[in-house]
Amino acid sequence: MPGKVYLIGMGPGDPELITIRAIKAVEKCQVLVYDRLVNPRLLDYNPSAERIYVGKTTGQHTLSQDEINALLVKKAKEGCRVARLKGGDPFVFGRGGEEALVLKDNGIDYEIIPGITSAVSVPMYANIPVTFRGMATSFHVITGHEHSEVSNIEWEALARLKGTLVFLMGVENLELIAGSLMEQGKPGSCPAAVIMNGTREDQREVFGTLETIVEVCSHASVRSPAIIVIGDTVQLHEALDNKRLKPLYGIRVVNTRPKNSAGVLTDMLREAGATVLERPCISIKLKDGIGLDGEKLQGFDGYVFSSVYGVKGFMKALADNRIDLRNLKGRLFSVGPSVKEVLEQHGLFDCIIPEIYSAAELANHIRDAIPEKSRLFIVGGNLGGDALLDALKGYETERLEVYETLEGCEEPVPEAVDALLFTSPSCVRGFLKTNPIDRFNNKYVLCIGLPTLEEAARLGFENVASAANASMEGMLQTLTDWRSKNA
Repeated sequence: MPGKVYLIGMGPGDPELITIRAIKAVEKCQVLVYDRLVNPRLLDYNPSAERIYVGKTTGQHTLSQDEINALLVKKAKEGCRVARLKGGDPFVFGRGGEEALVLKDNGIDYEIIPGITSAVSVPMYANIPVTFRGMATSFHVITGHEHSEVSNIEWEALARLKGTLVFLMGVENLELIAGSLMEQGKPGSCPAAVIMNGTREDQREVFGTLETIVEVCSHASVRSPAIIVIGDTVQLHEALDNKRLKPLYGIRVVNTRPKNSAGVLTDMLREAGATVLERPCISIKLKDGIGLDGEKLQGFDGYVFSSVYGVKGFMKALADNRIDLRNLKGRLFSVGPSVKEVLEQHGLFDCIIPEIYSAAELANHIRDAIPEKSRLFIVGGNLGGDALLDALKGYETERLEVYETLEGCEEPVPEAVDALLFTSPSCVRGFLKTNPIDRFNNKYVLCIGLPTLEEAARLGFENVASAANASMEGMLQTLTDWRSKNA
């Protein structure tokens, strides 16, 4: 039985600018066929699917359009549900219409899911409205990269328009575009902007006029992917820029937390005005098949959780073994407020945490709460934990590994950043497996917890600081304080 193809608009680049309908479609497909402009992080909505890259750049195509069409038909006839992922919207210079016709001619069921087009969203991210009362009552989207030798663009008509002109895929032809408009009477003083990597973490904008924009872009080394915006509304970008009022405006921060937990910290930093680069330096996998004895769990005097993942893995193990939380009779201890918060989400309260996290400080709090020779159940991962066990000599301890930490950064971090944020010693080590330390010695390195700070210093980072307390809020406050002193 033939499968189905979903022609999906995946938005302009920011992974949060994707529709719920698009996510649902991606999640149920067996094959993901994706373009160059699709943010790779969006593929993680379906990590088990087959991934086929068919991206195109100027003069270099992974597959021709005919080959892409044939691929979609082939996979669908094999009975697969196929997600054809396109940057922006599939019907705005995305050739989605062509692919839909091919699918229809071959009797393949298909569904078209619209996406947010870069023609509107990218100017918005650069504080440029495409329409504005009294200034631009229309906007016009034009391809900047024609496939025919004879141009179909009516330059004379475009030059007369009072609305905003948005050219997609046109940065290589910027000189032709600007020159053609001026030849047909568009004033050289008309405001112009070029926005590179729009809505992404590395978005860059350059501003000028029709007469100067080519030279400005050349000096700024602007390259594809970029869009061109021409019209009076471009001049509003400074007046509409409210990010300058935020405490972290103008700094680029690297969040090294794992993919499945980076979002909270990233959101907090962006709300404060920072540009955030998510570069996970560790990956976490909760273990399966952990055996637990509910009756045995009742015999411990204290339960110690070394991380949020420890709590999550432990709760998974309890559920897998159908063990009730009421089997936990002893006191609760954790390394910091974030772990305590997750415990409370599961109905476990009165957790004891140290003000400054270190193995010695946590052990002191445990000694204040329960006597030596008591039985402690310590929950953690495959890395670390020895320092805590050494600090708890005199207690009867049992350690349970509920998750595995893999160290390493998937992609390098650009040198042009201001601060690195580390939430565990593993993040520090994972970062340095991909990034040479000599490129980052002058950066501000902010750590959660004394063990993380000590590991960063031991491995050679120089400008190292510790968050006010072991929490995301503490990290944000410390970074804000540093920014205000070094603005």
